[in-house]
Amino acid sequence: MRSSRPEVANDHVTTYINYAKGLLCSTARKLRSAADRVQRRRNKLRAAEDKIYKFQAENDMITVTLEEHQSLVSQNILNSPRS
Repeated sequence: MRSSRPEVANDHVTTYINYAKGLLCSTARKLRSAADRVQRRRNKLRAAEDKIYKFQAENDMITVTLEEHQSLVSQNILNSPRS
């Protein structure tokens, strides 16, 4: 559609550009907010895991994986005095 008045077309383009900029700014704010929430939750998780580890260490509850256990057994066998 052609307009005999270019200023009308320019006004439409300007309105659209401002609308698109508003959407981008809103999206950027939402992304920053979500990233901040994720970081806070990671920090809370890390603190909780540290508390669990400290509790387990204080109560001799530290567990080892099967691979770690097998490695310890192998080291004990290799380091035991041979008769």
